[in-house]
Amino acid sequence: MSDDMYAEKLAWFKENEKPEAVLLVADDPQLTKVVVAWANTAVWRRESLSRLRGDSEGEVWKWLWENTEYSRQELIAKSALSEYGFGSIGHRSLAGPERCGSVW
Repeated sequence: MSDDMYAEKLAWFKENEKPEAVLLVADDPQLTKVVVAWANTAVWRRESLSRLRGDSEGEVWKWLWENTEYSRQELIAKSALSEYGFGSIGHRSLAGPERCGSVW
């Protein structure tokens, strides 16, 4: 699987999920902190990508997360949340309510 596919799929989500992310966190300052911190956290793709099992939005989303690496500690520090508080808050804000099972 090529790195270009990863970049292509990621670009699609970045462009098309912006309004959803804003609506999801609009009334919650803690969720907003996580989303802002995520935008400023170093993220990179894994060296060896897993196989993409399908083309549905959910399958592509799960595949992207399976092949994405980042420092959880960096994200927690930048969001100014405790490790305990970050668990459920970070999960909801980055995954979205319908995708919670596939992120952390």
